[in-house]
Amino acid sequence: MGISGTRWVGPSLILFGTEEQKNKYLPPIASGIPDGVWCTGYSEPDAGTDLAGLQTFAVQDGDEYIINGQKVWTSCAHRARWLWLACRTDQNVTKNHHGLSLIIVDLKSKGLNVSPIKNFVGGHVFNEIFLNDVRVPVSNLVGQENNGWAHLMTALSFERGVAIGTTGSLRRAFDELVQYTKRTGQIDNPETRHKLAEVAIDIETARLLAYEAAWKTDRGKTVIYEPSRDKAYCDVVTEKLSRIGMDILGAYSQLDVHSKDSKWTKLKGVFEHMYYYCVGMAIAGGTTDTQRNIVGQFGLQLPKAY
Repeated sequence: MGISGTRWVGPSLILFGTEEQKNKYLPPIASGIPDGVWCTGYSEPDAGTDLAGLQTFAVQDGDEYIINGQKVWTSCAHRARWLWLACRTDQNVTKNHHGLSLIIVDLKSKGLNVSPIKNFVGGHVFNEIFLNDVRVPVSNLVGQENNGWAHLMTALSFERGVAIGTTGSLRRAFDELVQYTKRTGQIDNPETRHKLAEVAIDIETARLLAYEAAWKTDRGKTVIYEPSRDKAYCDVVTEKLSRIGMDILGAYSQLDVHSKDSKWTKLKGVFEHMYYYCVGMAIAGGTTDTQRNIVGQFGLQLPKAY
């Protein structure tokens, strides 16, 4: 059903949404009803890692914005009710980071079309969104107009700061893999034991890093590079665990989650699913290299790379 609402739209609205927006959107998000499902409109055909280069634009016309543009890789747009849209509200700027805004768009709006994009395993998660003279009330502006870059960075920190949930999923998959090696006798292989021990250390390290970021947030401290650090590390650990799982399962690893009822599908196809999807997850929310650049600049105080 999508995670945008609970993980970054809701927390962002709490910080810089209006009281009207909080009262309207937060209860449905918290309740999980269909009207509380969101998708996120950031990436465009010519603006991915370089998000500040986005060209979808909104022009104010009285008490409405008229929005034109295109978004791509929009997860769960075919199931969502609301679009968390990053767009340009001032085209006469000297730096791309300026003149951006966040606007809430009803996906039922006239002039908005959602087109599916199938991924390389045949699943439908991604979509393209086309906006042609879509009219949105000015009251749907989130935060300050033209200050959207700052709001975007806050929302992206929430999006990237999901390591606690990720480490929980990794630990469950790891525990099931260990039990499988015990049942099949593969645990007696020293090489297998060493691989499992190594990834167990990685998962525990990721968990402790995530707890550190949560601890800082709980005490009102600003976390800048920590979410990027945690996401980059979790992306690496996820790929590592998926490869180990595929090696241990062997030929059985090729049976996916859709074949989980088959007696030949081991561990319900979890590792086949993880192996394919870790590629996209290492790009979502900013590539792993982008996260490392943020850690280098803000965590290690290294010169900014161009």
